[in-house]
Amino acid sequence: MIQHHAYCRRTQQQQDYSKYQKRLKRICGAALLILDDFLLHTITDEREVKILFEILEKRCEINLSTIICSQREPASWSSMILNDEVSANAILKRATKHYTVVIKPKMTT
Repeated sequence: MIQHHAYCRRTQQQQDYSKYQKRLKRICGAALLILDDFLLHTITDEREVKILFEILEKRCEINLSTIICSQREPASWSSMILNDEVSANAILKRATKHYTVVIKPKMTT
């Protein structure tokens, strides 16, 4: 399980491109990837958007499962990605393409 902001920060800090590629390959090839706290904060860095897109795109290509945990409704995700509607739509299409389960908390009285 990874927190996508922490992963993006670590990846951005890597100076060696081959290390980046190895890490990306490992993340993209994991049998199950869990993205925790997905879009908890707004993504304003273009590199973070690119990394997130790359991961989701590759996992869709090779048909691997990704569980996305978020405190936000999927309908609000696009407003959390840069100010670029095209990038937001591309990421959201890959994040919600196959199956979406929304678990709402029970309200107690």
